[in-house]
Amino acid sequence: MWIEKQHRQECLCYVALVLFGGAAQAQGLKQVAITIDDLPHAGSRVVSTFPEPQRFTKAFLEPLERARVPFIGFVNERGRGNVTPAELRSLLDMWLDSGGDLGNHTATHPDLNRTPLEKYERDILAGEAVTRAALEPRGRKLRYFRHPFLHAGQTIETKRRLEQWLSAHGYTVAPVTLDNSDYIFASVYVGRKRADGILTEYIAYMQSIVDFFDRRSIEVLGRRPPQILLIHASELNRDSMPTLLDMFRKSGYTFVSL
Repeated sequence: MWIEKQHRQECLCYVALVLFGGAAQAQGLKQVAITIDDLPHAGSRVVSTFPEPQRFTKAFLEPLERARVPFIGFVNERGRGNVTPAELRSLLDMWLDSGGDLGNHTATHPDLNRTPLEKYERDILAGEAVTRAALEPRGRKLRYFRHPFLHAGQTIETKRRLEQWLSAHGYTVAPVTLDNSDYIFASVYVGRKRADGILTEYIAYMQSIVDFFDRRSIEVLGRRPPQILLIHASELNRDSMPTLLDMFRKSGYTFVSL
């Protein structure tokens, strides 16, 4: 009897969530999930001497933690600065301690368009060890994967084979709906005398990206689905994060998890 009652309650909760989600979209509510690629650091100048990565990570995470918004970082366990596995673990713990989640972005950021599938799959597995070790003591699983360069396969066969492989290994692909070229701004930001001017232009550019894809969602789908923002773990986004979050709020967005 108790099981039947519990089952009915769970069903009612599920129906309520579905109805609420549909109502939210029908009312035009705007939602966005923040996803950050190329952890622990994607800047144009590689932060390679510990504890520089600690200082960078702390500064990057402070505005996200202060704002209490959900976010997820996608990790390249190798080739992102000269950090040891133990040092990387300490950085990933900082991300988790700040309320974030972690996903797999491969070990060395290979391009699937230029890499044999089997080698690419081995690189995914090579990018798991430290990230899993950070998640599992907290009772959490490594479940999201994002393709480097967002390249998911040049042929249908490659795409389907990788999808099947990812599913068999417990991964869900993390898509992107607010794609942009933040890395171009990041490449000219570090060390420039007009850094404030670059930040101003960057926020204006990101506003145009958000507005464009919001319009396209209505035009193509007839509704506003929750959006997924892709940015990178760069000095640019470290310094612009408070303004970037404020831009989304002023545009009517609330923050949701992936």
